[in-house]
Amino acid sequence: MSVFSKKILMKKETKDSWSYTNLYEIKDFLKRKNNLEKQVSGFSDFIKKMHPDMDAKIFSEFIDFSEGFNEAYAILSSLPLLKEEINQQDQQVKMLKSKLKSLSIKIDDVTRPIWHWLIGKQVLQKKVLNNKNAHRLFNSVAKLSYQLELMRKRAQFTLSEKEESIISKKDLFGQHVLTDLRTLIETEQTYFFKPVKNKPVQEIKTLSELNKFTHSPKTHLRKAAYQAQFASYQKNLQKYFMIYDAVVKDWFTEAKLRGYKNSLAVRNISNDISDQVIETLVKTCTDNRFIFQEYFRIKAKILGMKKLQRYDIYAPVNHALDKKIPYSEAKDTVIKILRRFAPGFAARAEMVFKDRHVDSHPDPNKVSGAFCATITPKITPFVLLNYTNKQRDLLIMAHELGHAVHSLYSNKQSISVQDAPLPLAETASTFSEMLVFDYLYNSTKDKKVKKALLMDKLADSYATIMRQNYFVKFELLAHEKLPTGIKQTDLSDIYFANLQEQFGNSIKVPKVFKDEWACIPHIVNSPLYCYAYSFGDLLSLALYQQYKQQGSSYISKIETVLEAGSSRQPEKLLIEIGCDINQKGFWQQGFKLIEDWLEELHKL
Repeated sequence: MSVFSKKILMKKETKDSWSYTNLYEIKDFLKRKNNLEKQVSGFSDFIKKMHPDMDAKIFSEFIDFSEGFNEAYAILSSLPLLKEEINQQDQQVKMLKSKLKSLSIKIDDVTRPIWHWLIGKQVLQKKVLNNKNAHRLFNSVAKLSYQLELMRKRAQFTLSEKEESIISKKDLFGQHVLTDLRTLIETEQTYFFKPVKNKPVQEIKTLSELNKFTHSPKTHLRKAAYQAQFASYQKNLQKYFMIYDAVVKDWFTEAKLRGYKNSLAVRNISNDISDQVIETLVKTCTDNRFIFQEYFRIKAKILGMKKLQRYDIYAPVNHALDKKIPYSEAKDTVIKILRRFAPGFAARAEMVFKDRHVDSHPDPNKVSGAFCATITPKITPFVLLNYTNKQRDLLIMAHELGHAVHSLYSNKQSISVQDAPLPLAETASTFSEMLVFDYLYNSTKDKKVKKALLMDKLADSYATIMRQNYFVKFELLAHEKLPTGIKQTDLSDIYFANLQEQFGNSIKVPKVFKDEWACIPHIVNSPLYCYAYSFGDLLSLALYQQYKQQGSSYISKIETVLEAGSSRQPEKLLIEIGCDINQKGFWQQGFKLIEDWLEELHKL
């Protein structure tokens, strides 16, 4: 039985575009910017009132002022940033982004003395804030007390005001420009797709459109898509290397300057997670790489191949799932599935569509991929998709709506703690994906469809868990080797060795994949971010198993995690709902479920 109703299939295909009515009109940017600039002086007024014995009421007033200012700035900056995502050629928003940088510098320079004083640094000849009074003041604003205390714990990594000012400006006009440049280079690339020798080359403008062919049931289309992709990246390979080399050296140098023990510690401390947890996660993932190697061997047999090539890992096993899924149908399906799980999930996902905060389809000047952008607790998040009518797009939609659902659960928090720490940021998104998969799988009796769904889910789990784990392992080596001075070819060799360990003898990896690192934006835009995907997926699998065991009573525990934002310590929050992330056995639970999928696949 099809999970999609005939009534829905008859609907005319629609597209969604972002509405900015909950933000402001672009013509009002300068007026809003000038008003904010005037309000900056309010911070200077508060610094004059600050001393260790100050009244907690005054401190609370400062926090309210600061939070209100942060919301106004978030709204101001969001419109140019969002508009740039759907049109990388928009010169007006690039100019407005430049003005935002100037305003950001002014804000940082004015507010820095306040935050330095709060974390216990000497500022402007003022008496240093001792721990006793810091606790007294922080406790007066319970909504932020945890994060304020955390700031003081991180004070050892904070430099002097002058040094922090230099770094702030350096990031705005250095590293941020490099990441913007990389995005621009990538967006301007054209892909020359030629799957058949005696037929004309097809010129493809976006990576999203090209990626449809990497999941094609036809071998020659998959291979041609990857070749077209790498040919375009290789034309700019030295540029990508120079950008990545500079970003890594900048990250490494600043980490050393601040006193972090290594590059990974910067990310872990920022995420409020211990090194031990991430080391355990990475090791557990690495130890379980053989599960996915076995999956690739099974897939080769199903496809009638002796051994898969790297071009083949996302090949569908049959045409059962190759039909097009209209966008309107996908929306209705995801909402229905979320509603079956919890009304709160569905209501929040529906809100994103109701407020017209989804941009759904590819466009030549639009960035590739998908994301969810949270602006403030009072504004529904914005979701960007590149929907191409494939089943994988249905799961991507569920994933990004899951992010939005997470933000809408945590919108009871203030703007400073609404966003979940990175290790928890993928919880609702991957959980929503799991709900959609489970529903689709259990809604059909067709063994071919079940096998196809299971194979796709294993492919997604590989991409989210093991592939991301090996991105992190590559980054760790890159952050170790690049600061010593290595060539682009050396970096590509490191990446290729990474692939060989990851796949073992289960897959033949053509040499062209040695330069794949250049195609991975996360390692440049957010160094060592990728373990969040492994973390989130395995955490969601564990939560899902507990949900299936305990039923609807467990939903409130999941909602408790989502509502917390970053107002609580992740490890303690998870332990309260039965998840001890310090133990290898916890992470192994997720791999046990993946092994069960493999066992089910053997039966089919």
